[in-house]
Amino acid sequence: MAKMFPEVFPGKFDQNNPEFVTYQSLRKLPDSYVVLYSKRFKGGLFGKPECEIDFVISNQRDVVICLEVKGGILAYDGAQDCWSQNGVVMEKSPDRQATEATHCLLRELSKELRNVNVDWALCFPQCSVVGQAGATGVPVSRIFDETRLVNISFELSKLEQEIRSTFGRKGMTPKESHDLVARLTRSIGFVQILGVRFAREAEQLIQVTEEQCEVLADLDINPRMIVHGSAGTGKTILAQEFAKRLAAKGRTVLLLFYNKGIAAKVRYAFERDSSVTVSTFSSFAKRLVEACEPDWWEAQTTKDDDFWHLSLPSKLLEIPTEKQPKFDAIIVDEGQDFKPEWFEYLQTLLKPGNESQFCVLLDEHQDIFGHWKRFPCSPAPAKKVLTKNCRNTKSIVGYLNQAYPTQMVSFEKSPGGVPIVERVVVNDIEEQTQLVRDIKHLIANEQIEPGSIVILLNSAKEASSLAETKAIAGFPLESTYGRYDHTAKRIFYSSIEIFKGLEADIVFVLLDDHIKAADFPNALYVRGSRAKHALYVYRRK
Repeated sequence: MAKMFPEVFPGKFDQNNPEFVTYQSLRKLPDSYVVLYSKRFKGGLFGKPECEIDFVISNQRDVVICLEVKGGILAYDGAQDCWSQNGVVMEKSPDRQATEATHCLLRELSKELRNVNVDWALCFPQCSVVGQAGATGVPVSRIFDETRLVNISFELSKLEQEIRSTFGRKGMTPKESHDLVARLTRSIGFVQILGVRFAREAEQLIQVTEEQCEVLADLDINPRMIVHGSAGTGKTILAQEFAKRLAAKGRTVLLLFYNKGIAAKVRYAFERDSSVTVSTFSSFAKRLVEACEPDWWEAQTTKDDDFWHLSLPSKLLEIPTEKQPKFDAIIVDEGQDFKPEWFEYLQTLLKPGNESQFCVLLDEHQDIFGHWKRFPCSPAPAKKVLTKNCRNTKSIVGYLNQAYPTQMVSFEKSPGGVPIVERVVVNDIEEQTQLVRDIKHLIANEQIEPGSIVILLNSAKEASSLAETKAIAGFPLESTYGRYDHTAKRIFYSSIEIFKGLEADIVFVLLDDHIKAADFPNALYVRGSRAKHALYVYRRK
């Protein structure tokens, strides 16, 4: 895949945008290519305010091509010697624009391009050229229409050979090629501030993969199913989508989570009169018990492991049958956090017959409570595995896999992302000082919104390095326990127990001495996978 500048298309992913279509096609060039994209710029590098170049393509050896992109249906009127675009006469012909842009490039970078074969080409990604030559005077080899874009590598290599034969220049050394790219990226200003970059990367994250579509198809036909999925592989999105599909068929669905925050977030995706009940298991169980025996729940002052493991399941089974709700389907997300006894009880809530469905989605690598053992059900469940991460950038996925190897791989369309930042600190004071410095920089210099930052603590706040910290960069420091809102004008902190299943643009992971060495890789995987775009890891020296 070609090296793109910028790495992410700076705009919405719109197949009707000819420059986006061209950008996506050029990405498919071999990794020996560098492609620079600038939708429009004036002055600066080239001096002429009217000059613009859509794409500059370099094979990093001996050929550079200035590519002019025109969308819609292009036509040339030989009698009038003019071009039209979607039936409207163009003030300046595309080949003239491309020629002027090429001359500008040669004038400005005469030193860097002295040994390079430089020429221009046109790209019409939304129409096809009819015939092999016309009155336009533009060789067909210089026009990349929608047909030639399909085989862009082969077609571009043919044009390169033609340009090479015309000019016969020897080409660049590796250093000269590097200097050329450095000059172009520096001069055009492709280096982006993080806030802008993350906003654009968000268009690439959380996309439906073929893998997810296959699992959805299997869910439709398997009455009992377990979906194993690494972090960020879209389990919650699948659970939500499957519930919507079942509801559209008129079926009643119970969609359960372990985490209160993620249940609240998903609940907003359904109408109030929806046939889908969205809840955490604990809230659902509490409502059922209190409907029959209002004082029982509060009387259980010690809600320890025995309560969740023995007392509550037994109490639920005591509820009279006529007061037990019945569902056509039950979907459990975060299944690794559910106890086997909970699954056994939930099966009693399925309507009788062969049409009922029960699906569990889980990541056993995130079983931080040690609850997951099995999914006791009949018939035996079918199994599927999700591996493609479409939540985190490739940089984060690579970092986590190096620390804690899993089946997780990056979705091919996910953005590369920024490098992970690791800080080694000696004590609480140094940790708090450095963390405040990092966050102030992000907000002041990188246009990062405070609500997009979450600090994951490894202990209660009062026992952490932030015990005395009430605000950072002028924004309040608050817990996510009430509700996490990424648009809020505050910075959030949380524990992994509360934040597991949720996500944030930027996550600071504070790993102190309380984590055993053997548990460190898994702790990093569970916590670090909450970060979508940027991850800061603080370790103790």
